[in-house]
Amino acid sequence: GKSTMIKLLVGEIEPQTGDVWKHPNARIAYVAQHAFHHIESHLNKTPNEYIRWRYANNGEDKESL
Repeated sequence: GKSTMIKLLVGEIEPQTGDVWKHPNARIAYVAQHAFHHIESHLNKTPNEYIRWRYANNGEDKESL
């Protein structure tokens, strides 16, 4: 349920039926459950601080594989 909703909102998957709509000013970020190797050195940050740090360079992912 929750993971599916996030994946729909970020465009990772397409809905089987219906439409996905999000506000044009919405900014959505998430850290996948399997991404613990990325966050181990950032445990002093809140989730918000980590996301803002990770995508601070015009949305480019500092830790992309």
